Amino acid sequence: MPDTIEETRKKYNERLRRIFPIRCSLNAGRCKLRYEGTEREKYQALQPFSFVMRQYTSDCDDMEIITSQVLKKVAKQLRLIIAKNRPSVAPEEAPSLEEIASIVAKGVQFVGHGYCNICALCLHSYFGIAELGHLNPNVLLEVGMMNAFGKPVILTLDTRLTKLSKVPFDLSGYLIVIYDNQKALASGLESKSEAILEVLKEQQLV
Repeated sequence: MPDTIEETRKKYNERLRRIFPIRCSLNAGRCKLRYEGTEREKYQALQPFSFVMRQYTSDCDDMEIITSQVLKKVAKQLRLIIAKNRPSVAPEEAPSLEEIASIVAKGVQFVGHGYCNICALCLHSYFGIAELGHLNPNVLLEVGMMNAFGKPVILTLDTRLTKLSKVPFDLSGYLIVIYDNQKALASGLESKSEAILEVLKEQQLV
């Protein structure tokens, strides 16, 4: 296994290119990620990150804030694992406390069709966290794309917004965190931290 985080990301992105779409329904049938290196580099520069999928209304702001806080804790655990398992990694090469970023689509500057931005975020993310409250069609599409690309997704559901019984049955039992306050969301996501770390191990980040 490569010794540096930079090398593991390079290996990860080399594997990733194998699943880039050969054709796209947009851009005259050409996938920009497959054929344009500068397009890939923009998203690779964000790694490692979790793609956070949510409706852009104020009642979903807590989910994004709490997710970012929990990922900082996961990054701290990750750093300890690297220090223990890979002594050849210099401290400055281990992820910092903020390095596992939580990226939302509107936070990435993009020129062109929005669908391409979503596709690129799904492909380059290490895993996803999605809020099912409101059953937003865009969020459900993004979760479907993540699953199609083989990317694990932790689902959250604010029951003040949508009841579990309203969630599509094929999602309702899948790595879901049900909550009705900030504390319950934080503890629920922290309980999934082992699953997150396992994903990062699978990607050979640790």
